[in-house]
Amino acid sequence: MNWVFYGATAAVILIFCREWPKLKQKPFRDRATFVAILLVAWVMFYFDLPHTPGPPQLLHALYKPLIRLLLE
Repeated sequence: MNWVFYGATAAVILIFCREWPKLKQKPFRDRATFVAILLVAWVMFYFDLPHTPGPPQLLHALYKPLIRLLLE
C-alpha cells in the first residue's frame, strides 16, 4: 500500500507543479477550484469505493433490531 500511496501523491504533486504556473495568471476562483478538485480526487483515491457498503446495507443494519422484535 505504501508504494501506491507514494505514487498517487507523486502524481498529484506532478500535476500541481505542471499546472500551477499556468494558473497564476487566472483569477483566485479558478486556482481555488483547481486545488479543491485535485484534493478531492486525491482523497477519493484512498477510498475502496467498489467494496464500500451502500444504502441497502445501511438500512439493513439500522432496521435489523426492529425486524427481530417484529418477527418474535
